[in-house]
Amino acid sequence: MATIRDVAKLAGVGIGTVSRVISGKGSVSKKTLDKVSDAMSALKFIPNTSAQSLSSKRYNTIGLWGTKSSGEMSRATLTKIERELQPFGVSLITTDGERNSANHPNASRLSIDNLINKGCDGLIIWGADLPEFDILQLEKEYPNIVLLNNKVDAISDKSFSFDHYQAGYIAGQYLVD
Repeated sequence: MATIRDVAKLAGVGIGTVSRVISGKGSVSKKTLDKVSDAMSALKFIPNTSAQSLSSKRYNTIGLWGTKSSGEMSRATLTKIERELQPFGVSLITTDGERNSANHPNASRLSIDNLINKGCDGLIIWGADLPEFDILQLEKEYPNIVLLNNKVDAISDKSFSFDHYQAGYIAGQYLVD
């Protein structure tokens, strides 16, 4: 597997120049851009996303947290989320969240913090198992969250839910009409 050093050597430029070409930040001449691009193609070079994450401080991952009692997340839903993220080079990390209990009063927060510590750039909180107070506290510390199948008025712009009553009404109307 080719490295950034291999590309720089073949192109006859420094590692910093290759880095600027990969990131698209900074200036390089057309001639240098072509040399680096040709070297990358010849070596079948694939940029190291971990290295890019270190310099950009973005990991290009979104975490999905939910518990068993939040309801099953269908494969179709997961697939749709992943397909929407792919064009942006973002991956989805899921976790089977834990609910707070008498024995583990901070279990939910610990499982969410685990996603954050894995470098997730944002979180999707699925379901209503997390108390509103905890959600609002989390949102203060980590504002890049959205809620699915839950509604918290204080962050209604980040809350998305399915109107089960309306869906049932429409289904019932369809069947009796």
